[in-house]
Amino acid sequence: MHAVPIFKQSERARASNPRKVYAIDPGLAWAMSHAIAVDLGARLETAVFLELRRRYGRLLQGQISYYRTSSGREVDFVVGDLFSRKAARLVQACASLAEPSTRKREVGALSEAMTELGLASAEIVTPHQAETIDVAPGTIRVVPAWQWMLEVSVR
Repeated sequence: MHAVPIFKQSERARASNPRKVYAIDPGLAWAMSHAIAVDLGARLETAVFLELRRRYGRLLQGQISYYRTSSGREVDFVVGDLFSRKAARLVQACASLAEPSTRKREVGALSEAMTELGLASAEIVTPHQAETIDVAPGTIRVVPAWQWMLEVSVR
């Protein structure tokens, strides 16, 4: 299991906020889950975490975090240095943006985080959808998971 801290500069804030936990082996996690529990969103989030960890996770403890905006919205992943509070990348995992309420929630959380962290771009990883969404702070790229995972990471 991997525990992911919240993206806060304060050690006290990181200690008092819960950590998100991801399985090391999604196949084993699936095998041990209830037979009727089919949560595509949670499985996609785990896969995105494992890919981010493969790309960035071994560089610095806590480089992959989650973020909670000032209004309480949550962004699944922030890649950056939480000690200096400098974010480099925002990534959200979502099973589908077809439902208007889901789309509003995911885009709103990323847009607010982009403003608060001073970023002009963010990503939503989905199973199949692809598009570009323009928001006030910049651009949100919606990308299929297979394509996102095959992209070459730039460090």
